[in-house]
Amino acid sequence: MAINLHNYDQQYERALEVIGPLVEKYPSNALFQLAQGDLFAKLGRKKQARDCYQAAGSATLNDPECRQHVQKLVESSLAALGDD
Repeated sequence: MAINLHNYDQQYERALEVIGPLVEKYPSNALFQLAQGDLFAKLGRKKQARDCYQAAGSATLNDPECRQHVQKLVESSLAALGDD
């Protein structure tokens, strides 16, 4: 089991390497921020995850339905992190 967890951690790290440049190039893209936040959360990096989720929640979204959906995702993601 420990080997499987280590392998997953490596995959999450690799995914962070892929999403990082996208977040840097498009910092106001809420979906990229959410994806990066989820990866940080899976790796136990709560502060970085929280920062990404908050950035996603602050993103300007013109479509009200999309904005509402992103806000729900942000709220549930932050709640899943807990209070630290």
